[in-house]
Amino acid sequence: MINLLPPSYKRELESELYWKIILNLEIFLFAFLIALTLILLAVKISCSGLDVAQQILTESEKKVIGLEQKRIEFLGIQDLEGEVKKINTNLSKLNSFYQQEVSPASILESISEILPLGSYLTKFSYRRDYDSSAGRYISKIDILGACPDRESLFQFKKNLEARENFKDIYFPSSNWLNPNNFTISLNIVARPSGSR
Repeated sequence: MINLLPPSYKRELESELYWKIILNLEIFLFAFLIALTLILLAVKISCSGLDVAQQILTESEKKVIGLEQKRIEFLGIQDLEGEVKKINTNLSKLNSFYQQEVSPASILESISEILPLGSYLTKFSYRRDYDSSAGRYISKIDILGACPDRESLFQFKKNLEARENFKDIYFPSSNWLNPNNFTISLNIVARPSGSR
């Protein structure tokens, strides 16, 4: 093909072609920049949405953890209160048991305080029996011993009866038969001091 166009028109056509190419490149570049901007904007919105969602999740998790810690503390306090109540109940039962309990040493001490001069014990027997009518254990004591005269024996019986912590005192009539060197034989039910 032969080109019969004048050189000025050829230059003009070439120049127009360059301008069209440049214009096409500019439009393409401009479209690319707009698309890139829209993509970056979409990524930014998506990331900020994820960030907000993550913050909401974090805050809700913190609230849940805080509530769970409070619940655990509350349950721990309730468990502790329950344990304290159990211990207090056990201690009050133990205290009432010891208040009702009669120690053999205290009984022997009480008897030795009122034993007349010259009198002595040869046997001291202590046992605990369950009294179904009272619904508790009672302390029973059997005593054997000797007393120099009848007056000392009578004084010992009177002193025993005057004590609040002894009841159901039984002196058999055989204690009073001998004129000298009386045998002490008695059975006592002991109770805690201060109980009636």
